[in-house]
Amino acid sequence: MLVPLEFDSGSLSIGCPRVAQKVINAGYVWLLVGKIGVSFGETADLENFARRFQIPYIDIGMEVFDDDTHYSIVGQAARSIPGEPCLWCMRILTQESLAEEAQKYGAAGGQPQVVWPNGVLASTAVGLFIEMVTPWHQGGRPAACQEYDGNRHSLESSNILNHLVDGECPHFNLKDAGDFFFKFPHTKK
Repeated sequence: MLVPLEFDSGSLSIGCPRVAQKVINAGYVWLLVGKIGVSFGETADLENFARRFQIPYIDIGMEVFDDDTHYSIVGQAARSIPGEPCLWCMRILTQESLAEEAQKYGAAGGQPQVVWPNGVLASTAVGLFIEMVTPWHQGGRPAACQEYDGNRHSLESSNILNHLVDGECPHFNLKDAGDFFFKFPHTKK
């Protein structure tokens, strides 16, 4: 089931019980906004929440860089599934990106978005989802992170996960998942 989440003033609040319950009931979480109004911190919060409730999460991100002589466009489509590599493993989320974002908090300036990279990334995310939930082909699933170079118009499987031993995520333990306040009706406090 796809359930749209509502954004208030460009901010996603997973702390809102109404939003939290929508995410739990959805079964899958997609963040397909290319960072328009969604911070790295909010992305981290949403992934943490999705992993806690063992909900697959698909994220796309795109950035435009200006080095005074030309622009560069980079992006990724990533799949984060409990028990597999997370956005921290893929280095989409880093302490540096969170610190840089906090330092720039409140600074004016746009977040340029370009239609064709977002189209490529969104289509790739759909492919990651389809291969996750259907028996589309026998060749196995693609890499959890697909990297896009908008200047070369190329999309490639990321090799960033090669550093993980046995593909295990060191950031999230499956034993920590679930609703901490859930109790069966017949159990004592």
